Amino acid sequence: MSARKPLPFTLAGERLLALPERALFWPARSILFAADLHLGKPAVFARHGVVLPAATGHGEWQGLAAILRHHPVKTVVLLGDTLDAPGVAESPALDGFRAWKRASAPGIRFSCVPGNHDRRAQRELEALGIEILDDSARLGPFLPRHHPVPAADAHVLCGHIHPGARLGTRLRLPCFHLRPHLTVLPAFGRFTGLAHIRPDPAERVLVVADTEVIEIPTHEAR
Repeated sequence: MSARKPLPFTLAGERLLALPERALFWPARSILFAADLHLGKPAVFARHGVVLPAATGHGEWQGLAAILRHHPVKTVVLLGDTLDAPGVAESPALDGFRAWKRASAPGIRFSCVPGNHDRRAQRELEALGIEILDDSARLGPFLPRHHPVPAADAHVLCGHIHPGARLGTRLRLPCFHLRPHLTVLPAFGRFTGLAHIRPDPAERVLVVADTEVIEIPTHEAR
């Protein structure tokens, strides 16, 4: 298996690691940030008569498990759309997540800023042992949110957009989009799609290229 190569960088005066698993790790606080897991998506498709492979949706919590094996994470902060929709708590993907969390991550604190997909699923999130945060819950210089809404006195970490950078004419890769006072994380969920970004010259783009994260010039992502 190829070695995973995170990209260290500085944001709001803090050293972070952009992980190829599509998450951010803050070593000084042992905090992992991840956005848009969309757990239970296969169950939502099944409601509409679309049957997905049985393993679809399991990779999200397995990706978290891989990160926890390689980094000393004490807190996981989920930046919204952790669940794909209310009412998916009994799906196989959620059963797998619940069993893994109970067996392998008993000492790790999980919290979540609800997104538009799981805004009405507070009880389901809490049943999974995930604490609910509001949009004013600051962590040092960072403000966890779901939607990309800047704040006056903090650097916002968010999701929602599922940013992707277009390289050349055909290749699109998930990316971390660093904007002034706001950073959009790639979707952690694998079955989520990408939204093409058009970064300004003053911004930064960190693309996830399989097992590593690489910064590219903004003009290459247009």
